[in-house]
Amino acid sequence: EQQKDYIKHIRHSNEHLLNVVSDILDLSKIESGQMNFQFVPVDLKQLCSQILAVFVTDAKAHDVQLVFDYPDDLPTLVKADPVRVRQILANLVNNAIKFTPANGTVTLRAINCCDDCEIKLQVVDTGIGIRKETQAVIFDAYNQADKFTHRMYGGTGLGLSVCKALAEGMGGTITLDSEEGKGSTFSLC
Repeated sequence: EQQKDYIKHIRHSNEHLLNVVSDILDLSKIESGQMNFQFVPVDLKQLCSQILAVFVTDAKAHDVQLVFDYPDDLPTLVKADPVRVRQILANLVNNAIKFTPANGTVTLRAINCCDDCEIKLQVVDTGIGIRKETQAVIFDAYNQADKFTHRMYGGTGLGLSVCKALAEGMGGTITLDSEEGKGSTFSLC
């Protein structure tokens, strides 16, 4: 049992280190203009479903309910870079689970968009929310909600800046609507 516990901790540390290295490499590629995007037809509903499937175990461990809302009247086939869309949504869902207390909910939903994009994807949580003064810098590299966030929740403060840069690199946007103590909504368009 003790060895299984050690292996679990080693695996978790390994995944964390790999994510940090990936974020740093992606940020370097983006800043140097070397990030390449490949736009192909993607079944967006299936891609979203696959992303949520990856986080079922984490959500259960945090006692957080995962919800998938993709209305039948929305198109499922879109032209996008599936690797980068998956990377953005995985980061947002992971953060939502991490910052949502037990018995909370994380929803990945698709809605009609009246802007330039066809479909807006949103990750909505009932988590701790983000203070108004912090929202202005939350997408900046190495920034987190406050100096205690790293101690309590981990992370490097790179994930959201990479998400923003990837969204913009694909010609899209990522926005935040949040209220402290009531949760957050990150929208990708």
